[in-house]
Order: sequence, then structure tokens, then C-alpha cells
Amino acid sequence: MTSQLKQRRKVLKTVFGTILMILTVALTTVAAGPSAYVVNSYGETLSRIDLTTGTVDVNVLTLGSDIECAPNQIVIRDTMAYVINSVCDEIQVINLVSESTVRYINLPVGSNPYWMAFYDDQYAYVTLLMHDAIIKVDIVTGQVMGQVSVGESPGGVVIANHKAYIGITAMDDEFQYGQGMLTIYDCQGGTLLDQFNVGTNPNNLAVDSAGRVHVVCSGDYSAPYGYVYVIDTDSDTIIDSLYLGGTGYDTPGPISIGPDNVAYVTAGGWASSGKLYAYDAHTLEIFHDVSNPIPVTIGCMGAQAYQDSSVFAISFYNVVERTDTSGTIAATYAVGVGPVHLAFNYMPGDIDGSFLVDGADLSILIDMLFISLREPTYLKWRANLNNDFMIDGADLSIMIQNLFIQPGYPMTAGPTWLR
Repeated sequence: MTSQLKQRRKVLKTVFGTILMILTVALTTVAAGPSAYVVNSYGETLSRIDLTTGTVDVNVLTLGSDIECAPNQIVIRDTMAYVINSVCDEIQVINLVSESTVRYINLPVGSNPYWMAFYDDQYAYVTLLMHDAIIKVDIVTGQVMGQVSVGESPGGVVIANHKAYIGITAMDDEFQYGQGMLTIYDCQGGTLLDQFNVGTNPNNLAVDSAGRVHVVCSGDYSAPYGYVYVIDTDSDTIIDSLYLGGTGYDTPGPISIGPDNVAYVTAGGWASSGKLYAYDAHTLEIFHDVSNPIPVTIGCMGAQAYQDSSVFAISFYNVVERTDTSGTIAATYAVGVGPVHLAFNYMPGDIDGSFLVDGADLSILIDMLFISLREPTYLKWRANLNNDFMIDGADLSIMIQNLFIQPGYPMTAGPTWLR
């Protein structure tokens, strides 16, 4: 072997070694561990549950720019959190890395903002309970872009198929409920598309992995209601409904659908114990209804399904419980005063939910696009890295750029929230 050939091999070995080192570093970059952030409405604080160690920081941050702000909802997008403070009429923007407030976005005075849903990285839609309207908010600039009347006392809102689906509770000043309706708003065209009747008090909505909207109609808390209406977002029609039951203290409320397509619906159970109802969001097979609920702590205000098929039940009596469809309580966390909602942190691009963006995620994305062409059982929405409502070659290019070419290249959060 000539000295020239040996030299060339030595150079190639060095080059390949360097490339391998770069790829190894890129593929093993570790993100912050999994956490749940809890909104304590009565205490007006944010709690953080470390899901690896089980430890709780009860008061990470004060919520609201004034006293009596009534924080109601938290949405997490990558390293930022957004909290609706209903009485203060604002969105509180929080940096989760520093766990500090970045700013407050002021909303119309006296509007009582209730719920929000993100369309993309820039725009979110917020229901205004007292103004009978929905507004479009530029999260980047903090500007309110417009207000549209949608019906009396709008509650929950979700985004699907470029449209906002809004539950119209028709609650009057005497806290009486009229005909419940669903209003559909075109986020691209900026117009109202349709409005049709559903059950009484359609206050809570969720989107399943097939893009269908599930609307929980709680009723007026006196008669036995508890229906869930399932909406096809292509035709915008009711395709089915199912009866979970419940009245008074056991009336169904907030809903969360996990990546395993199990839908959890909460019932306060203020007289005895809290309850979770559960069903298959695709087949609509009921696992637990009013006849055989999953028992949790009294005063269940909400539940959030997690990526590992467990669910976190939120009790107004200052605890969060982690359970599953069998009703086995895996962990109980003492949080702040009067918790009502929580959300989990995550990493865009972390398709398999490992809290790493690495070669495993790249393999899943390649398999989705070119090999099996199958929809994975993973957290598919995390593969939409450019916010265009599609998972395609553009997302693959972004992931390759992030892993191999420019470590840290930004990957953004998809607009549809499916847990």
C-alpha cells in the first residue's frame, strides 16, 4: 500500500470519525424532563410536578396581574406557557425555562375570557363568556385582531381542519341554560360558517386523532343529561352521540383525549367522590359511565390524558391523581389551592415521547412518509414541525437540519393538540 493511499485512508477515517462524533452529540441532546404545570385558580399560583421524581413545587409563579384574577386554563407550546386569567381579562405569557412571566396580553375589559385554542405559532382564538364573542389574538405582538359574535355565553373552543369549533352554552344572567349550539368559524376566511343545535350546555370540547370534534353537553345540572356529540369536521355534521349519564354532582364536564384514543370525561362528584368517565374516541365504545365510573378525589375539576396512556385527574381539594382506565391510582400529588387545569411540557419533534429528539424519531418520520405509510400510534402531532397542518417532506427536512446540519435549528409545535 502506497504512503499516499495510507494518507488518504487516514484522512477519511478522521473525517468519518468527526462526522460520527457530531451525529452522536446531535442525537443525544437531552431536553428538560417531563413536567405537569398546574393552574391553581383559588390560590392564583402555578405548580409544577416533576414527573420523573414525583416532587412538586407548589408555588412556582403567581398568576394574574392583580388580585382576584381567577386563572382558568393553561396551554403549553414548547418552552412557553399561556394562561387565561378570566377576571383580569388577560393572557399571561410565561417562559418555562426561567419560570417567569414574560408579559400580559390585555383582552377586552369585562369580557371574562374563558378558553383558548392556538391556530399556529402566531394566532390564538379566545372565547369571551360575557361578550358573547370570540377574538383572534396575535400572540407575538399581543394585539387583538378582531371580535366576532358567536352566540350567548360561549365556552370551550378547539381548532380542527382550519376551523374553530365553539360551544355555545346559552347561559343567561340567571344561570339558566337555553338551547345549546355549536358555532363553526373559518379561521382562514374569517367568517362564520355554520351554527347548529347540540345538547344543553356544550361547554367542553376535544379533538381526536381522526380530526373529529367531541362535544360534552353537561346539561343544566338537574336533569339526567351527559351526552357527547361527535362532529365530522369535513362535512360539519353530527355523526354520532353517546350517553354517559350523570346529573347534579355527577354531571360530566371537561374532556381530554389521549394518544391511545381513550377519552376521559370528568364529573365533580361533590357529594361523595370525584368520577372519571371513559370511552374509545374512535369506536365510541364506553368503558366507564355513570354506572361504573373511575373513582377519584372529590371535586374533580378536570383531567388531562398523558402520552403514556395514564390520566391526571385534578381535584379542587388541592390534589392531582395519576390513574389509568382500570382506576388504579399510581401517584397523588399535593399542589396549590383550588387547582382547575394542567398541561404537560414536551419537545417538538419528539414523536415517540421519549423527551429526546433523536434517530428514533427520525426513523418514525421516515417510516410514516416513505415506508409503511401508516399513521403511528405515537404523538403524531409532534411531527408537524412547520405548523402547516400537514406532515410531509418539509418536516423531514427540518428534522434533518436540526439533527445533522445545524443542531438547535428551530422546530415548532403543530397546531393540533392530540394527547
